[in-house]
Amino acid sequence: MKSNNHIFQRQVGDYAPGLASDENGASAESTYIYAAGEFEQLTAEEGNLMIRARIAQPVDGMVTKRM
Repeated sequence: MKSNNHIFQRQVGDYAPGLASDENGASAESTYIYAAGEFEQLTAEEGNLMIRARIAQPVDGMVTKRM
């Protein structure tokens, strides 16, 4: 592997973060699926997997940008 970053998604059901596939970016050649007892590398056409988490945080006050 080219990096030391590993993400494992083991949860299932309504409270598990969703997985999405980035099919437009360059393949990192580091996305694997574990199924039937084996790891299988995704092809460049299948893209890179990303975990999609929904974050709900209240915003205290307005956010302004000085121009």
